[in-house]
Formats: sequence, C-alpha cells, structure tokens
Amino acid sequence: MSPFLLEHGPLYNGEQYFFSTSYNYLLSIVRHCDSYGVQDGLYEMAKVSLDRDEIIGDVLGWLTVEDVLKHVENANLKKLR
Repeated sequence: MSPFLLEHGPLYNGEQYFFSTSYNYLLSIVRHCDSYGVQDGLYEMAKVSLDRDEIIGDVLGWLTVEDVLKHVENANLKKLR
C-alpha cells in the first residue's frame, strides 16, 4: 500500500481512498455505482480541497490501480526527494 494513503472507507455502495500530496490538495480515489469505469473494475480520481469539500479541476476516470499509484507518486515527488 502507498505510504501516502490517509484514509480508506466505504462510499455509497463502493469505496473511497484519500491520498496526501506535496501540494495544497488531496487525491480522492473512488469506485462505486456511479464512478467512471466501475463496470470494468476501474477507479475515478479527483483533486479535492484539504477539507475534502470541493473538487478541484477535472475528474479522471477509467484508471487502473497502477494508473492511480503513478498519479499519487507524481503528486508527491517533492516529498520523495
């Protein structure tokens, strides 16, 4: 599991993960009945405000676990240096 994982829990009839980043936002990863790619077992990702109340920018869907982990790592490059 990623060292940047903050929280994992249920969301609707699926699941949600929150990951930290090196920036002023978190990454929210979801998979539930209305998320993009759920039919294929894939995930949806969004940048969210630190208080988790606002989506920042576009939502990315149809992501594999590997895709998600690459995005998480890229969002934490400052911490990895």
